Amino acid sequence: MTRMGDPALRVLSCGAGVQSSTVLLMAVEGELPPIDVAIFADTGLEPPDVYAWLDVLRERAEHAGIEFIVTRRYDDERTLLSRPWDMPLFIRSGDDRRGMLRRQCTGHWKVVPIHRAIRRALADRGLRPQAGIVEQWFGISWDETQRMRASDVAYITNAYPLVDRRITRGDCQAWLAERGLTAPVGLYHLPVPFRPRMVAHQVATRRVGASRRGRRGAP
Repeated sequence: MTRMGDPALRVLSCGAGVQSSTVLLMAVEGELPPIDVAIFADTGLEPPDVYAWLDVLRERAEHAGIEFIVTRRYDDERTLLSRPWDMPLFIRSGDDRRGMLRRQCTGHWKVVPIHRAIRRALADRGLRPQAGIVEQWFGISWDETQRMRASDVAYITNAYPLVDRRITRGDCQAWLAERGLTAPVGLYHLPVPFRPRMVAHQVATRRVGASRRGRRGAP
């Protein structure tokens, strides 16, 4: 499940966080085998520093001949707030019992668009989905091995280059720091109460704006 082979298409699922950024830049510098495509799935609610960091990653990737794709679940302006039930929202019942709604945001807003982008990348190269044709890398580090999964897509094999090399998140941060780089902390997927106040305010502002447009009958 973790060993890297010799696929026709090697893809990085790039979340633009510490680990996946390190994987991408290690491939750029030749410390990891070359990759063909890096894909970032945009929920439309990323913090500004994530979008700024994406520009850095894109420039370095494309300079190294790596196609950098930013994809979204929908082709219009819908964001994660368009489907709030997808988020891992915390709830409390009338008798003060607490729980969390089923989290669906990763599948709907990340996995689905990334798989779609992979199929398009195959088609662009005249390739057809078949067993073993795609190797998909994930930025999961040695201290997060519990997050590793086997692929549930027949033509995709999951690979974890940081785990293979026993590289931890701390190692990634140090590697980036040696090059004067700092990846942003990914916050898009956290429920609003757990985000920094600035990000929570941005989300609340967008929600109020959307509500006002709806009352005016705007599209």
